Amino acid sequence: ITHTTLTARNSTRVDGGRYVLSLSNSGGTTTISVNVKVLDRPGPPDGPLKVKVISAEKCNLNWNPPLNDGGASITHYIIEKRETSRVTWTEVEPHIEAISYKVTKLVCGKEYIFRIAAVNKYGVGDFLESEPFVSQNPFKPPSAPSTPVASAVTGDSVVLTWERPESDGGSEIDGYILEKRDKDGVRWTKCNKRRLNDVRFRCTGLAEGHSYQFRVLAENAAGVGAPSESSEYIKICEATYPPGPPSNPK
Repeated sequence: ITHTTLTARNSTRVDGGRYVLSLSNSGGTTTISVNVKVLDRPGPPDGPLKVKVISAEKCNLNWNPPLNDGGASITHYIIEKRETSRVTWTEVEPHIEAISYKVTKLVCGKEYIFRIAAVNKYGVGDFLESEPFVSQNPFKPPSAPSTPVASAVTGDSVVLTWERPESDGGSEIDGYILEKRDKDGVRWTKCNKRRLNDVRFRCTGLAEGHSYQFRVLAENAAGVGAPSESSEYIKICEATYPPGPPSNPK
């Protein structure tokens, strides 16, 4: 025999490795080792697939390249997701070359699973799945600010000031909402049309002679927190001052 051929059809990357060829004749036996590398689709990315929640609508994914690239460079990754209540997967990103990705547009309160596959020139590899996780904020709404204090009362306005909440809930305070309630009414209504960034606000458009209570709420990325304690009733009227001393009689 001058040569021989062994053909292994439908090989995959698990068929690669060290093969030993034994040759025998009347004079004895000899062996030859052959290292075989099968070119194939890549293996799954090296886990775990880590999910870090940023907010109720966003999360970060991190993973590692496959331990077996199939004999060809990894060109990109495919990311898919599904809700645990469903069976179908939806595409998140069809072509990402990095090993991390920020996912957006999640639905608060939904439970998700992500999966990622590596791609080389021979095709799409096996998927690596994450553990299920619920999309929710890793922080909570802020605690209540201090009770607002009134000053500079006029016939149609008053200045309110307050202290920041003791706890921001783990997320920066985005602003405040100041509310008022007429003594003759039951409903709380907003004093400010836009979110307040300061801890001081002049509330205008009040009815002279009426008495009002005020309260303030803080807001962060998780939502609006609990209201402060209500202020005492403040009567809206022009300030009056004691008369000055008489002038010297003539």
